[in-house]
Amino acid sequence: VAEHDESSLTLARYIRVQNFANEQYQDTQIHAGLGGQFSKPIGLNETKEILIEKTPGIPVLKTYTCDLAQFGYLDEAQKKLRVPMHYVLTNNEAHGLGGESLPDGKVRIFQKDSAGTTAFTGEDWGSFTPIDDKMKLYLGTAQDVVVKRTIERRDRVKVGGNLSHYDVVVKYEIENFKDQPVVLDVAEHINNLRAEAGLGSNQQPEWVIGEQTTFDGKPDADESSMHRVLFHAELPARTGDKAEKIVHKLHIQFRNQF
Repeated sequence: VAEHDESSLTLARYIRVQNFANEQYQDTQIHAGLGGQFSKPIGLNETKEILIEKTPGIPVLKTYTCDLAQFGYLDEAQKKLRVPMHYVLTNNEAHGLGGESLPDGKVRIFQKDSAGTTAFTGEDWGSFTPIDDKMKLYLGTAQDVVVKRTIERRDRVKVGGNLSHYDVVVKYEIENFKDQPVVLDVAEHINNLRAEAGLGSNQQPEWVIGEQTTFDGKPDADESSMHRVLFHAELPARTGDKAEKIVHKLHIQFRNQF
């Protein structure tokens, strides 16, 4: 259950116990492999969902992400990307967890409104999450964060023989129609971008981030690798009914391409 401002949530964990033993039990000792041992009665052929742990005040991060290779287009004809939203829980002591791994299972997500009542917002399958790892829970597609992505430039510079460098510039036109500022995660998969630009793929890509990149700071060190880069873009809240258009560019130079 997320708070109204979506900065924290209460995590309640349940197990489902089914009794197929052809007898009932008044004092059943249960240990689920997480949490402590507890005792519950369970009747003949009965199925129970049992609360085993409830943790309030867990900090949560709500993310907005555009990633063509992973999430695709919302409107391909207009080059508008899908922008899924997620809650991200970090399984460590600083975030109110970290005592044990979080098991996989179905997660039902609720949110409090301004009056304190709760509304069901959706469900997802939570993955097994070791200590110090993160669990991402899908919330749906944002309709009020709009991203148009185009390949602005693809230039070839001959190096020698049959080798060339290629400059590829991706442009993102971003609008935030929400009444509060958000941070958008912008990701690109290097091999997918190389193929989209029409370059050969019979070799591992040798690439660097070019000087025409406009995102503030370096790629996120935890979320980026040699195959994928992820930048954070800060988006201001809309003014009235209008959203400021933020333009960012990602410049990738592919080196020594055949």
